[in-house]
Amino acid sequence: MWNYLTESVWNGIRLLTVGLIPVGLVVFLMQECSRSIRQWLISCFGRRGFIYLTMPGVVIHELSHLFFCLIFQHKIVKVNLFSPQEDGTLGMVQHSYDSRNSFQRTGNFFIGTAPVWGGILTMCLVSRLLLPESLFSGSPTVRLAEFSSVTFWRCWQSWLWLYLMLTIGSHISLSDADFHSVADGIGFLVLLPLVFCIVLGWAGNWEEKLIEAIRFLLWKLLTYGAVPVVFCGTLVYLCKVFSRQQ
Repeated sequence: MWNYLTESVWNGIRLLTVGLIPVGLVVFLMQECSRSIRQWLISCFGRRGFIYLTMPGVVIHELSHLFFCLIFQHKIVKVNLFSPQEDGTLGMVQHSYDSRNSFQRTGNFFIGTAPVWGGILTMCLVSRLLLPESLFSGSPTVRLAEFSSVTFWRCWQSWLWLYLMLTIGSHISLSDADFHSVADGIGFLVLLPLVFCIVLGWAGNWEEKLIEAIRFLLWKLLTYGAVPVVFCGTLVYLCKVFSRQQ
């Protein structure tokens, strides 16, 4: 019995390590890139110009919250996809939930981090629709050469892609309210894998398959999702460096 509990708890810890640590790194990376893009755009267009220029990013941000609220069965109180306020609020999704419901409570983690996942997914879809196939199938050298070519930037699709990347990328960040939601849900998220491993420890090596599936999904996320955001962040950094040298 003791060995069973020990092994089950260890498997639960492994699941948490494989899942939460990479997720935390992705959220941190996106937060920093988004902050850099946002600061640069504000310096170029001013606060008011930035707000209206990046309206699509605000809408994607709020729709991401709304999607996860529906998935985790939260009650939607009020939705404003784009409504700039004097206090800096650009949009909102007000929702309520039953604090005694562990499923809804766990959902707070995903609702809080929703702008990251929704933003990355949208950037992936936009990139697939607007960019040539060679940027996805070629080597890193080929991709860099493609981005650097005059032919690439002669296409209107490339400029639309860049605008949407900067717009969406500037809002892949979590507000104070989002972080509060994450903190409220993470306790249940940590507890669930431990409980599942203890209850289902007898059911073969299912946790090994789940760990491999999580690794695969996170690798795909980093490979296809983070690349556009990191590219935009790098571009903004280079623009800052270049402007300082003028």
